Amino acid sequence: MAGWYKFPVQRSKTFVNVLAATMFLLIVNMCVFWTDFNHVVKYGHYGAATVPSKIDDLFIRRTDLSSLAHRHMYRFVSSLEDKCKGKDVFLVVVVTSAPAHVKRRNAIRKTWGNETMFPHGNVRILFALVHSDNAHLETSVQREVQTRGDIIQGDFRDSYRNMTTKTVMILRWAVTFCSGAKYVMKTDDDMFVNIKTLVSHLQSLELEVRTDLFMGAIQTGVRPVRRPRNDRYYVSKEDFSDDVYPDYLSGTGYVMSMGAVRRLYVTALMTSSMPMEDVYMGICAERAGIAPRSHSGFTFHRFGFTVCTHRQIVTSHHYSPTELLTMWDALQRSPECGWVRGHFSTIYAKAVNRLSMILPCLFIGCGAMEE
Repeated sequence: MAGWYKFPVQRSKTFVNVLAATMFLLIVNMCVFWTDFNHVVKYGHYGAATVPSKIDDLFIRRTDLSSLAHRHMYRFVSSLEDKCKGKDVFLVVVVTSAPAHVKRRNAIRKTWGNETMFPHGNVRILFALVHSDNAHLETSVQREVQTRGDIIQGDFRDSYRNMTTKTVMILRWAVTFCSGAKYVMKTDDDMFVNIKTLVSHLQSLELEVRTDLFMGAIQTGVRPVRRPRNDRYYVSKEDFSDDVYPDYLSGTGYVMSMGAVRRLYVTALMTSSMPMEDVYMGICAERAGIAPRSHSGFTFHRFGFTVCTHRQIVTSHHYSPTELLTMWDALQRSPECGWVRGHFSTIYAKAVNRLSMILPCLFIGCGAMEE
């Protein structure tokens, strides 16, 4: 009889152990991997600003900015002066792109950057380009400028080290031709951006947060690359003398209120340029007294794709045109996500995200972005 009871008791202990282990792993997953994609962290403001606190359109019109401009002033080849005229624009998204990246631009136009999804015209999607030294490529770009009507172009040479000037060009265009917009986003042409989620987040912000908003994926404690000199991220002591950069937002995608755009633009005209455009924007924010805000929906790594996760996040990085089109098709066809499905999709995506930081080529594909 004793033997008859032994098996059920043993089975019960096993069941309890398995249940306890499952609950423990679930709690760990909740604590480690769960992300509230609508969470904004306010970072402490920098010290006293070194630019005037009230910078509006009247200030910009009355101030002779040409004396401050150094390398940031140039001619617009394509300015799209009427892009915002007569419209109540809520958000302008400007995508930095290289002249040769026409496949990436077309993929964005067919997916998250398709303006027909916003019939009221309150969201505008543009591309920021500059000149190419290749005459044939430049001819192709000019044809695209004329046929597409969504490209602003500056009259300076395209290079990685000119990314800072291209970013300041975006600020200049916004304060000159679209100053009535409430927000401006800068992003890159290998990004997935969830515009609807971003608009929803911005609309939910408290009034205090909307003032001088500068929001994205925060980078803290980053040190300049001093050697070798041929490194893409090399910054000399002449460009930046301190040992640690100020807090800045990843250049893969960040959003600014128009008040912040004005202050950052004027500050940029008073600040010596440097190669790292996102660091440079952090330096300008520090001088302007604008605190960068970290938002958990902005990611600068490649998230493991799931429909549920990509309906929650704002940005994700490193996608080829083919991948972007495939993802977008899945997002349009799939049904709404429930809580359980959404939660475990988030766990999966966070796990892939962390592994991709360790083994980037395994998850991104070292040659994937050549399309």
